[in-house]
Amino acid sequence: MMRNALIIRPDGDIEHGPMDVSYPNINRTLGVQWIEAISTAGHTFYLDEEGKINRLPQNVLAEALFRGLGGYLGSDFLVGPVCIVGGPDGNGDDTDINPELIEVAQSLAANMDDLIAEDSE
Repeated sequence: MMRNALIIRPDGDIEHGPMDVSYPNINRTLGVQWIEAISTAGHTFYLDEEGKINRLPQNVLAEALFRGLGGYLGSDFLVGPVCIVGGPDGNGDDTDINPELIEVAQSLAANMDDLIAEDSE
């Protein structure tokens, strides 16, 4: 199933556009074996279920977006590459990501040094 999605790498690189959001393709795209899904109102974030076990780098940009959308992490953090799509429709299928979120991600990525400094405070 093709949906507009956003991929965020820990180094701040982002990709967006139509993507097959089937489980096997997300696995391949993120380079992971097991996927974990976490949600905010209106968006689903897919990430590596074993990312912390595998000591993947923190993904500060994805965290900022998740928290900005009202997601709660407490003192937890996101690691590794993250795929973001729109929340589920009435059938439970992923929907397209909100285009405004892509713009926010691009703006944050352009200021990645400031974002990392804020996160370390």
